[in-house]
Amino acid sequence: MRNVLFTTCLLIAACATPYQEKGYSGGYSDFEVEPGLYYIAFEGNRYISSVEANKYWHRTAKEICGIYEMVSQDTIIKSDTRIHPEMGGYTTQSPTVDGYVRCIE
Repeated sequence: MRNVLFTTCLLIAACATPYQEKGYSGGYSDFEVEPGLYYIAFEGNRYISSVEANKYWHRTAKEICGIYEMVSQDTIIKSDTRIHPEMGGYTTQSPTVDGYVRCIE
């Protein structure tokens, strides 16, 4: 039983959005709006919490600026309901964190 639980935990963790540039399973994206002002977004999938997505957003800000001031930030939880022939209906939720940071020199 322990092995099954351990394997299940590993499989779920492997599916979570890793800290990476945005790709098929989500990730971060950023661009400079004006000198020293950046827009950052982190899009997670259904296996990552909004808390973890927020940590990744701040990690990106730190990598870009070192020291930064958060100008704005918003967290959105997207819900997607699907119908599966054998499983019936189910809803998944995935967090997206986006906003602006200003680098402090």
